Amino acid sequence: MSSLAETRAVRYLLDAIFDRSLIDAAIDDNIPSLALFHMEQLCEKSTKACLATMNILITKEHTFSDYVEAVLIPDSTAFQEDFKKLLPALSDIETEYISSRYGVDSFGRVTLEEYQKNDVLRLRQASFDYMELAFKFVESKYGKKFPRNKDELLAYMKSTYDEFITKSSIKKNLK
Repeated sequence: MSSLAETRAVRYLLDAIFDRSLIDAAIDDNIPSLALFHMEQLCEKSTKACLATMNILITKEHTFSDYVEAVLIPDSTAFQEDFKKLLPALSDIETEYISSRYGVDSFGRVTLEEYQKNDVLRLRQASFDYMELAFKFVESKYGKKFPRNKDELLAYMKSTYDEFITKSSIKKNLK
């Protein structure tokens, strides 16, 4: 039987998949700052998926690596070493988040970041590895396998968690 916590976890994974597709598009368009932004979003949503399995709901929080270190690593004996291995790259992604998205910092300084393609690709791979680890973590909590393809996971969500999904439509807001 499905639960609201499971529904939240799978929805966060779906959101992470959406960010994954935007990472590659940004890299292909040579916009590394946008790729880094979506890497952070992918990692944040993957972390939230894992936390949702423990009924922990966080919002408006961008220091996901703190939760990995304080909650996920201690809770996950099976994946502990995998989380620890990815933690340095996750911290790098988290550090780049603000400067990658905003060219004027909170002190009014103007920044213009230059990124090495190899570094961006290394962090891209780490973010993808982390999302896969989050999938495995969530799957281990519920004893289920979830599709990695966005269309398949979206269809799975609609068919499995309908009772927990609030329907919304952009049309109702455009009157």
